[in-house]
Amino acid sequence: MGSLDTDRVVVVTDEGFTLVDENQRLLLAHSEPSDVTSLPSEGAEDNRVTDERAMELALWTYLNVEEVWSGFNLLAEAVGKGFHIQTRFKKDQRRVEAWKRTVHLEDKVRMWVKNALVFGRCVMEAGNDFLKVRDPRTITLDQDEDGNLETVTQEVDDQERDIPTDRVFVFTLHRLFSDDLHGISACQPVFQTVDDMLGARKVNRAVQKRYRAPIRLIEMPDEATEPDRRAVQTQLEETPPDMDLVLPPGAQVHVLGHGENTLTIDDLMKDHLTERIFLGLGIPKIALGLPDGSNRSTSQTQRELLLRNKVAPYQRQVTQFTQRLLHETLDVEATGTFDPVDTRDDQEIATVSKTLVESGIKTADEVEEHYWDWGKS
Repeated sequence: MGSLDTDRVVVVTDEGFTLVDENQRLLLAHSEPSDVTSLPSEGAEDNRVTDERAMELALWTYLNVEEVWSGFNLLAEAVGKGFHIQTRFKKDQRRVEAWKRTVHLEDKVRMWVKNALVFGRCVMEAGNDFLKVRDPRTITLDQDEDGNLETVTQEVDDQERDIPTDRVFVFTLHRLFSDDLHGISACQPVFQTVDDMLGARKVNRAVQKRYRAPIRLIEMPDEATEPDRRAVQTQLEETPPDMDLVLPPGAQVHVLGHGENTLTIDDLMKDHLTERIFLGLGIPKIALGLPDGSNRSTSQTQRELLLRNKVAPYQRQVTQFTQRLLHETLDVEATGTFDPVDTRDDQEIATVSKTLVESGIKTADEVEEHYWDWGKS
């Protein structure tokens, strides 16, 4: 392609154009990239984030960032699986078993963990025949100077109600102080990284819009009249980018790029940002089934570390909380245990499962129930 006379050039892409001077030359006009959903502004004029705002940010992060969603759900499923409660006396055991069925305890434990991870705390209202997990954003917990719970108020649809403090229980996983009823959201360490990732995605969309489609250069002939220029302008305004243009005699179309000048900013940054997110969450990528370049031995070690450093401590906290809950609602002394979690990968478990069934040690249903749940992956 020869040199172009820039005084006679019209640049056309699917992004449109604009008039730039009195000669009515049409140059490429990049519209601003359409806004992608981004981390909500922290909003406070003094740059402090209130507890209410922190909860909204954490919930948004959980609902919109795949790594956070998958990681928290995995932890909640792992922690809540196979929870058993034992009492000393048979009559108490029957009461506890009936209570577990009535309140759907296994599902509630998952809610405890998710709420504590997202909001920093799980607030629930409990009695001898009910256990309700409340939205912590609607609950106000007032403490006295000694840190004891003094009043509890819930606001729903502009209506407030007071909840007796002896019916309110607060479960936390992370906190810094003994009397802290609000806890710390596990989302907080990844707020900045998530914001960086969303910014990278936004820039990438803008760059892709600029370079993905070919750029058409329309070179107008010297003898082009004013009506000719106006006719081209009208077509550019009204003709979709996938339709042909009808140009005056002598006009030449030059195509640049051919759609090949794509950049991959996401690819350049996503590995680094994803690593930071997983580091903040304390969850190895392999736990979510994502390749991380590790061999089987390393992957096994990562699973065991997840079990030892995350799942097991959370289960201990669930056990201690449940003991207190049962003592104060049913006046029952109890202990809790969890089924062991198998950290072997699917191939290893498949081999073990096949051996157990073929040898008659377990039935296929027993193997499926015991092995093929969260704990193996």
